[in-house]
Amino acid sequence: MPVGVAVLDDWGFDFEKAEPIENQRMTVLNATSLDVIAHETFADIKQQYGHAALTFHRVDLHHGLRDLATGPEGEHHSWGQPASLHCGNAVITIDCDRGTLELASGEVMKKDLLIIADGAHSDLYSQFTGEPDPIKRIGKSLYRILLNHAEVLSNPNTAHLLTSYPTAHKGFFSALDPVDGAYTITYPCRSQSPVLNVAIVHNTKPSPEASSNERAEKSWQSPASIAEVLGTIHNYHPDFKALISLGKDDDDIKIHHAMRRPPLKSFASGRALVIGDAAHLMMPTHAAGASMAIESAGVLEVLMRDVTADSPAEVIQERLKIFDRLRVPRCTAFQILSNEGWMSQAQPEVVAQIREQGFHGWLPGPDAGPWSAEFRKWYFNHDARAEAKQALRILKDEE
Repeated sequence: MPVGVAVLDDWGFDFEKAEPIENQRMTVLNATSLDVIAHETFADIKQQYGHAALTFHRVDLHHGLRDLATGPEGEHHSWGQPASLHCGNAVITIDCDRGTLELASGEVMKKDLLIIADGAHSDLYSQFTGEPDPIKRIGKSLYRILLNHAEVLSNPNTAHLLTSYPTAHKGFFSALDPVDGAYTITYPCRSQSPVLNVAIVHNTKPSPEASSNERAEKSWQSPASIAEVLGTIHNYHPDFKALISLGKDDDDIKIHHAMRRPPLKSFASGRALVIGDAAHLMMPTHAAGASMAIESAGVLEVLMRDVTADSPAEVIQERLKIFDRLRVPRCTAFQILSNEGWMSQAQPEVVAQIREQGFHGWLPGPDAGPWSAEFRKWYFNHDARAEAKQALRILKDEE
């Protein structure tokens, strides 16, 4: 999204190598009739907000971020030494107050700052909060499938699903089952060799293993087949079923079970900071999860850029307080709206939750659906790094 792309751009991210596709539309169809339920075009996002909305293949984004973190010093690495990655040696325990962590190898390390960024299924969340992890399934699951974009366009039964609308190859194309509530989201990624990313949100099917086994209940993914997916979307139009039938079982299709945690009051504890999905687990309603994480990383970079090994511990603590003040309200507002679903900002109890988390700014109106002009304004008209720089200037003036 533009707010995350702006951070990547400032960091010197190699967009050409990552091959993202510009997102310029959102279309939702009735899955049975293929009638249009909602349609938004936003090809002017870059002109309005300074950066485009981009969709990446996840592995390409990861590789680009890794290259930024570990690459040689230069224009975009002048604020510190390149990072060293140590894979295959899990962190077993952390002590937030002391800043220590113990690895699976038995090695114990002490750091000035611990950043917990181990995702939605964080193994360290309860050690950060000091309480049992409240994560739980919400009764929704997602099939994830990757399709060959060229095959979709060459198939006479499926090509029209992508070519019947303006900017057809550049955006979200979705279908909603009005009976069972299954909801399919598709979007293309990789500009040179496009693939179609497909996610199908549906009611979780009963599992004997999950009901009788606590470990199974907490598991977040399990294998699936194209036949199982087709059974779930039995109400869909034949052409949409044909689209899904282009998937292959040997592509390791998974069911990802959606989880939920209540919002955190703080992302900082002692010498530790929690960031990304580990901090604000959310449904993909507004496609905000990765963008919020990148925004937060950009704020952290601004706040910590002039902190050195010789800086007093109090300096880090002060910066973490600023991070908390800037990020908790915005991130948890998106977390709440994403988890509560479409146009949940119209529900007084949802607005009350958002206000309790410290967000007191303007919210989209009750009729503003995801990716509507009003929602885009709320989402994209924000410069997190500029906000952090201003907070630092105020802090230094007060000193």
